[in-house]
Amino acid sequence: MAFNNKEYLGNTSLEFDHVGEVTESDVKIATLLLFVSCASCDGILDSTELRLIVDLSAKEFDIKEMEVVEILQIARVLSSQKTNLDSFITKINTKFSLEQKQLIMMQSWKLILSNAKVDKLEAQLAAKYRQELGLTLEAAVRARKLAEIEILETKNKIIKKLDVD
Repeated sequence: MAFNNKEYLGNTSLEFDHVGEVTESDVKIATLLLFVSCASCDGILDSTELRLIVDLSAKEFDIKEMEVVEILQIARVLSSQKTNLDSFITKINTKFSLEQKQLIMMQSWKLILSNAKVDKLEAQLAAKYRQELGLTLEAAVRARKLAEIEILETKNKIIKKLDVD
């Protein structure tokens, strides 16, 4: 069975669709904090992972790269404190719909898979975030499959472009 991001998540974006006390800035920081945590759980946040975080965030939040970099700086400082991550995941749960949380999980898997292997710590972190975001195992597996498909499609586009040049 082939997974299709457009069919499964439709036009899901990370725009806000709930009313509450959590600010737009809080949710952007929370999402980037989650991304930084996923990318650096092996103890290293390399330039490829950092570039992917910036690109994903700029696209999903429809913001300029400089704003992403500013938010990313805040998220990196906060990432060293576990209580911050827990409170920010609560903010994601408050503001985002189930489909949006699935999109976040898919983007997190893209970060985890960016170095072409998943170690035990990364798998445990993904399982933890799945639970904290209130996603079913099926939704998390689908998010990973969608991430794998998008990574493969991107690689194929690059290969085709190189073949043409």
